[in-house]
Amino acid sequence: MEIITKVSTILSLMGTGAFIGIFVKYFLDVKKEKRLKNQEFKEDWYANLLVYMRSYLNPESVSRGFYHFQDKSIKGLTGENLKIRLMENIEENYLKILLYANDKVILSVKDFINNPSEKNLLNAIISMRNDLWGKTKLNIDNIKI
Repeated sequence: MEIITKVSTILSLMGTGAFIGIFVKYFLDVKKEKRLKNQEFKEDWYANLLVYMRSYLNPESVSRGFYHFQDKSIKGLTGENLKIRLMENIEENYLKILLYANDKVILSVKDFINNPSEKNLLNAIISMRNDLWGKTKLNIDNIKI
């Protein structure tokens, strides 16, 4: 009888261990999936935001069709109307990244909005790279065109 009790206890523990293992694996898989979706979201929004920021600094590239925009209303705009619409898109994308971006990205994009310049664009790029991939070895001079 004692052997049956021990075997029963061992089988019960094995079942409990398997259940805990399955639960932990499920929890980790869900967490990984959320992290991957967040990463993909940031990659897309950062890329779109950078196109708007670069276009704001170099609006003649828009008329040459160099960039492709999600906002189709930009096509055909020129001059100040174009710059206004580009900044509206930058500000809209800024609001969207507030939920996902790290603090340095948020602050660097805000700096660009308040003072659009090549330096602030490059700082935003470095911040975005750090947020997406961890530390980057590139600096402003490495990425300057």
